[in-house]
Amino acid sequence: MTDIIVKSMRGETEYPLGPLDRIPPGEGRDFEIDDRRITVFHLRGGAVYATQATCPHRQGPLADGLIGGTVVVCPFHAWKFDLRTGEALFGTCGIITYPVHLTASGEIVLTIAAGTPPATDTSCAGADAVGVFSKEAIEGQAMPMAGV
Repeated sequence: MTDIIVKSMRGETEYPLGPLDRIPPGEGRDFEIDDRRITVFHLRGGAVYATQATCPHRQGPLADGLIGGTVVVCPFHAWKFDLRTGEALFGTCGIITYPVHLTASGEIVLTIAAGTPPATDTSCAGADAVGVFSKEAIEGQAMPMAGV
């Protein structure tokens, strides 16, 4: 749980999460902040992104997903999300993203705007995974490869 608040202004609060080297390149780690579970991803190229921690389909842990480029693939049913925007690239609904940046010393700082909803919407929980993954639905959709 993160208790330290660096800055709170204009309806935004910044939270220091520690050094980037705590997250190996190509992986994600979960953080608990203000009753929210948020995953911070450290891409192989050095970029950092933050999203809700679970897939909206069946609450798969996104930190355990495969990362390729700026895409994370849920480990449960292979739903794909753009880490930059939260847009669903394969699946029926997107994920919440959060602004995150690195300080000059390599510390991760996450920003949560006032009014940003927690990722509690389960409107996708009942989605039919069988229908989504029919041969016709996945034909021609390449899975991103981590480190390629």
